[in-house]
Amino acid sequence: ENVLIDRPFVGSRRITANLFADYTIQSGSLKGLRIGAGAQYRGDIVSGYRTGDSTINAAGAVVPLYGAQDGLLYPVYSKQPLNTVASLGYSLKLRGGLWRRLEGKQALFQLNVNNVLNKQGVFFQDDRVTLRAPNGDLTQRVRESVADKNAIYQQPVSFILTTTLKL
Repeated sequence: ENVLIDRPFVGSRRITANLFADYTIQSGSLKGLRIGAGAQYRGDIVSGYRTGDSTINAAGAVVPLYGAQDGLLYPVYSKQPLNTVASLGYSLKLRGGLWRRLEGKQALFQLNVNNVLNKQGVFFQDDRVTLRAPNGDLTQRVRESVADKNAIYQQPVSFILTTTLKL
């Protein structure tokens, strides 16, 4: 039903994008060197809806801000981190010496770096929503829906070095 009426559903995101470019040097003393960089963007994810947003009226009664159906028109979004990546690789053909048994085979060396910009933080996922006072101010009578519980921590800068031998 959500798809037919174009209502975002919990766990969905409208925008995702991956951009990556690399270049391999084809000649000269650095022939076989590959350099790459990229970014992975994931748009905000729907955590739930504002069906529970409420306030307290003058008589002290809890009053919903949206009806059950109207609240479904206002999703609660959770931010997702931008991940930046870089890579450096080198390929070479093995020759004589210690490598005599492997002569003519290709060796590949690859260094991948994740989260190059070292963005760190807590990011909420698509678990559920809960009611909280805006900005943590409990003196306010309004309660609004916010992402709850399920959080991920963005991995700090990490390095992965791999070596491959093509036989």
